[in-house]
Amino acid sequence: MRTKSSRRLLLATVLGVLVAAGAESPTIAHEAKCPVCKLDVVQDTDKLDNEVALKFGRKRIEYRCVFCALNDAKSYTGDLTILAPSELKGKPVLLSRKEGKWSVQPETAVFVGHKVTHRDCQLGYRALTTREAFDKWVAANADLLKDAKPLGLEQMLEVAK
Repeated sequence: MRTKSSRRLLLATVLGVLVAAGAESPTIAHEAKCPVCKLDVVQDTDKLDNEVALKFGRKRIEYRCVFCALNDAKSYTGDLTILAPSELKGKPVLLSRKEGKWSVQPETAVFVGHKVTHRDCQLGYRALTTREAFDKWVAANADLLKDAKPLGLEQMLEVAK
């Protein structure tokens, strides 16, 4: 009987410590540097995803923006996938390279490939699910993207060269 009580007390204490730690930092972020530009990877928020991820075999590498991920994709031979955050939380645009050929899902996706400083690259180099979403994104970030044009996948690949 005493053993069950001791285990419960230990479990309650551990859970209490975990809850208390969570109260001080509500989100446990995994801070990382972009392997291309060496700046901090912009973390996801409650309303918007920002982290770009390249998946190659069992590797998952995080980047600051789509430009950096596409630029670094040249370093890897073979098939890979890039999860590019879109305007929709939890619904990234999927860029895939299979047998050297690139594709994008959804097929309606467009990209912002507007030259900006890396401080703002998560806004200026972004994937969006539709042209309408692109227009809204540009309007919401008009100061930075006033002259931005929607790019298709092939155009975005050229920008990232």
